[in-house]
Amino acid sequence: KVVITSREFNPDIVTKYRIKEDWIFDRNLGKMVVRIIGIAPIKDIIDENTGLFRASQAVFWLYYPEIRPMLAQYEVFNPENDVARMTWNDFFEGRFFSSKIIKTSNPFDMSYNNRGMSPLEALYEGQKASEMLFNKEHDMWVY
Repeated sequence: KVVITSREFNPDIVTKYRIKEDWIFDRNLGKMVVRIIGIAPIKDIIDENTGLFRASQAVFWLYYPEIRPMLAQYEVFNPENDVARMTWNDFFEGRFFSSKIIKTSNPFDMSYNNRGMSPLEALYEGQKASEMLFNKEHDMWVY
């Protein structure tokens, strides 16, 4: 059963974005290809009693292929280079963002944090997954 709740959205609560991607080996190109599947604005949940950070939560998900035409219409402000104009679509497709891996495919569909790992262990697991992807693509080349 799907329940739809409508509320007023306050963009000021967004602290970061979560991007869901598929990493696919393209045999014709001989390289890994990254496809963005979805983007979710993330808000931080703060403990009301202590005022400390408790968790991050996705506010909603947007299906990236459907919002690409809209993202291609708006420019990103780049404080480092105001001459080269770039749209949000260029920004995401060119991977001009920093990221960390928080989840990989697994039988239980669980992120690293939900597998009983500390935040530091989850970060190390994400770095390990990133290195595995890099090494896999690097090993495909024959010199």
